[in-house]
Amino acid sequence: MDDANAMDGQQVCYLTKVPVELLLRITYYLPTADLGNVRLTCKALERSLFHFFSHEFFRKKQFMVFTDSLQALVDISRHPALSQCLRHVIIATDRISTTDVSSRPASVSAALLAAYADHKSLLATGVLRDMLAEAFGNLPNLETVDLRDFNARNRNRDGFGTSWSSYGSTTLAAATGGPLTMDAGDGVKYTSLLFLAIIAALGTANARPQSIESVLRGRGAGLANNSFLIHDRLLPSVTPVLFNLKKLHLNFHATSKIIDSTRADYLDPVHFKKFLSLTPNLTWLRLNLDYASYQNADPLLTWLGLLPTEQPPNPSDLPPTTFEFLEQLDLGGVTVAPKTLLKLLIKFSPTLRTVSLRRVTLHDDVNLVANRYNVWAKLFTKLSKQSAMVSLRTVDITLPFQSTVDGWTGVTEFTHPKKNTRSRVYSRSDSPKFLEMAAADFQPCWPEAPANHIDSSSDSEEDSDEDMDFAELAH
Repeated sequence: MDDANAMDGQQVCYLTKVPVELLLRITYYLPTADLGNVRLTCKALERSLFHFFSHEFFRKKQFMVFTDSLQALVDISRHPALSQCLRHVIIATDRISTTDVSSRPASVSAALLAAYADHKSLLATGVLRDMLAEAFGNLPNLETVDLRDFNARNRNRDGFGTSWSSYGSTTLAAATGGPLTMDAGDGVKYTSLLFLAIIAALGTANARPQSIESVLRGRGAGLANNSFLIHDRLLPSVTPVLFNLKKLHLNFHATSKIIDSTRADYLDPVHFKKFLSLTPNLTWLRLNLDYASYQNADPLLTWLGLLPTEQPPNPSDLPPTTFEFLEQLDLGGVTVAPKTLLKLLIKFSPTLRTVSLRRVTLHDDVNLVANRYNVWAKLFTKLSKQSAMVSLRTVDITLPFQSTVDGWTGVTEFTHPKKNTRSRVYSRSDSPKFLEMAAADFQPCWPEAPANHIDSSSDSEEDSDEDMDFAELAH
């Protein structure tokens, strides 16, 4: 073989002869670095793999408040092909910690302090909002904007449990001599600033995503009431953004002291209520109320459950929101009266298809322990008798609790023998009487009864509407 033929043979890439389906199966098992090397082999392979590569790595992308990271987002939004692919933008809470800066080498300390100053400047000057607005305005297929304080661990291409991190976070951590922090640190202040910047940027960009989410797992990291204050100057641009939303997932830090609306220590989450009232077209609402107490959560959910014909308890309060298209309602980390929850579900029952209750505590004024009063069972018994719930298809319950006015709180398990005793999904597809099945499945974990305890519960008590003051809700 002469040199020319030998060179031609070396340039042949036999993978280009493989059908795309087989090529994808072959490259499916490659780590990210090796997949990149395959794409660099030749233009034919790059063209064959680009659609699937961009879908895996650029359909959903995570960034942080650091100039290099945000500039990458802007650059992607300017790319003719990648800008079409990016649909889900995550803004994560990664940031520099300067607590041990003095213990690091001088060069590393300098890099750390420079990154810290960059982060603060982006927040203080409005450049964060401007860069986000430019990127959002260039993404024609943007569907979801997401605020997170964690890295998802589903990057299985690089090993099971490998996390997806914010763009530039690994490089920045190496340059500054330590991992970044995603902890809120100062409570709700930082996450609230990020949320406001995201909302303002969406309005400035005239963007129309279908979903806005805050998925904050850190305790106390939920968004404060002030996070939802839309300034009058921003209302004209932000209102269409919120009006267009179909999905809203929020972590609300409902820890303000609420005792009596006539007293000075009453703090009504008026900005949060107004924000919700600007999202009338939602089909999916998720509210995680950050382990809110009964005094915090019940007034808010009472307002949310008001019918259009009802007046709010506070005359100066906003009119109740309707959510005429709501199909799924998720509540988490909340303590609420059973009659409040029942009324809320009945209000949205004409369109409601799915209900998810996670770490919800039902609070009742009766002596639950002495009377072995099963609040969850009674709630679902009442729910099953409501003809309005005919549209409901699925109820998902995880870690239900019940509490009483005397301070007792206990977990409720499920009697049906399954591996998981703390979580259940009840579905109409399994049985038309799935709500009755749920009512029979709840079993509170009672403390040991005193020796002279007498169980005073009876069958007639099970069917009494006065037990939970639900009589007025049946009509």
